[in-house]
Amino acid sequence: MQRELFDESKNKKSGIMKSPGSGNKQSISELSGKLLEAGVLTNIDLALAEFLKKKGEANEDILLAISLVSAANRLGHSSLDLNRLNTDPASIFAQPGRKKPQFGDFTISEERLRSSPVTGNAEQDPETKLPVVLEKGRLYFNRYYNYEHDIAARLLAKAGERITNEKIPDDELKEWFEQLFDPGAESLYQKVAAAASLNRRLTVVTGGPGTGKTHAVLRILVLLMHQAGEEGLRVAIAAPTGKAANRVRESLIEGMEKLLESEIAVKIQGLTEAARAVPLQAQTIHRLLGVRYRSAGFRYNKTNPLPYDIVIVDEASMIDMALMSKLLEALSPQARLIMLGDKNQLSSVESGAVFADICSRGDLRKFTGDFGAFCGKAGITLPGEDILQNETKGAMTDSIVELVHSRRFTAGSGIGRLARLINSGNAQGAIALLEEGLDDVIWMDTDPKKSLKSMKDTLNKQFETFKSRKLSDSDKLRAMAGFQLLCAHRRGPGGVEELNGYIENLLGVDKNKSGEWYEGRPVMMTTNDYQLDVFNGDVGVTVAVPQIDIPERLETSQSVSAPALRIALEEFDYVRKLKTVRLFPVTQLQQMETCWALSVHKSQGSEYDTVLFALPDQDSPVLTRELIYTAVTRAKKKVIIAGSREMLKRAIHRKTLRFSGLAERLDT
Repeated sequence: MQRELFDESKNKKSGIMKSPGSGNKQSISELSGKLLEAGVLTNIDLALAEFLKKKGEANEDILLAISLVSAANRLGHSSLDLNRLNTDPASIFAQPGRKKPQFGDFTISEERLRSSPVTGNAEQDPETKLPVVLEKGRLYFNRYYNYEHDIAARLLAKAGERITNEKIPDDELKEWFEQLFDPGAESLYQKVAAAASLNRRLTVVTGGPGTGKTHAVLRILVLLMHQAGEEGLRVAIAAPTGKAANRVRESLIEGMEKLLESEIAVKIQGLTEAARAVPLQAQTIHRLLGVRYRSAGFRYNKTNPLPYDIVIVDEASMIDMALMSKLLEALSPQARLIMLGDKNQLSSVESGAVFADICSRGDLRKFTGDFGAFCGKAGITLPGEDILQNETKGAMTDSIVELVHSRRFTAGSGIGRLARLINSGNAQGAIALLEEGLDDVIWMDTDPKKSLKSMKDTLNKQFETFKSRKLSDSDKLRAMAGFQLLCAHRRGPGGVEELNGYIENLLGVDKNKSGEWYEGRPVMMTTNDYQLDVFNGDVGVTVAVPQIDIPERLETSQSVSAPALRIALEEFDYVRKLKTVRLFPVTQLQQMETCWALSVHKSQGSEYDTVLFALPDQDSPVLTRELIYTAVTRAKKKVIIAGSREMLKRAIHRKTLRFSGLAERLDT
């Protein structure tokens, strides 16, 4: 590749030669410069191409294609779709708010790529070690090809393995299902999910907020513990973030208490014993796999598998391709995997949309006749239209169950209706609903700062709660779930950083006097600290703790000095089975950030009574249907959307596109 390939100036043509045999009218160096200037490519992408040139690739059009793979990865795609690249490249690389990139006559054929010394042909050599891999019209970096290939192979293997249920007689199984689950059609697919967990080593349960994913998995665990009998089962429960792990733990504990206090525990012999055998600890996936100091690898892997019979993973939509690959690799062949998530939520920040790809099949409530017969043994009657007849039956067919009935949002709930309209891409209907004047969905067609100013009383009340010397630290932490501002961006106008500062000014916080830390400051952890057991996403509040001065002479009486600031974080005492509060000096957790405002990504796994979602005044790539849906469904009682109709329309019409071959691999 010529030095001119890295030149960021416009139209610099002198000394540039067209790549031999490329068939492109525009010189590759000139096109690379234009794409660099347009923001499609970065210097890192081009430096990668320069590195591969040293490995033996001399053709500039092939090197440009490889640079575009790097650019596609940065946008969340695991591969570069060559058909789209050759027919509509802007659909891959166009960014809202930027001029549409022009690729001219540039095309790249599979034949030319196969001739490259740095490109492996996966169809001929699936285990190729070359840095770039070509397979079925997709160009991958070797690492992402291996991730995708391994994820599909391991999921298909678990989904394809049927488990017999000889330990529980059919009559007893029916009784347990009848008692554990509520009667009526609303609970049908919760029962189906439980049946799938008994029948397969892989179960994927998807559904929106309040559809009963945790409710179902608790009962699944009780059933599996009863089935195991005295042998017992080793169970691990995990989530991508500490906050999500805490939430699933709390939901399971609350659900277990209700179950053991209900009449069901008396009616079903053996239920209490099975329920008490269910472990209710939860941890991050990184903690589960065993983070190794200064290593990208984990303690548990394919040569040292996890010592668990069942692994349950909540908020699976947040898991990126690399982490999902590591998790699946660490499971023993005999282990059951149960994944819970919402396929309509935001995907991971990193490359891939694994959970969405897993749940991409058209109708997730279609099952084979064999599985329908197994459900019948548990007293579950599947509707006739749910049983596949002559349609193609993929290996994943009986492993994926979608829950659609929400107990949190009734049929008339504004939040529930708004979420459905957003998911269907009906922007006009969503705006019409927001303008109806409902109590739980409110539209503020104004700048988010004006909306915050109008809600100053709410913010002041929350701030006074955080600062109160009369309330317990537990009360203050609970108050954090009362109201939350969510933003699309972290930086820039209308972003987290700007609005955090605006709220502090609105509340009269004088940082010239207090510095960064002040009493009542709500904070969120941004990294994992395994020594302190504090994880990315954990939230806390800054409290004042009285300090006692130790006198130099014993005869001098003690005196109380100015209070010291501490960070109050919630934790769970597994011995006493109750929530407690830990206090940390502010100097001990410097990775904390103010969280009056949070990004929607950071809010995943959380719920708040009231959410104010601030739409930005400028379009951006992150403003998508999935982002709006995720923001809206963080609210339990009320959601307020502030911003322009135009931005809301654009976001609802823009569905996240992440190109990969995973869905196709799983559809076999």
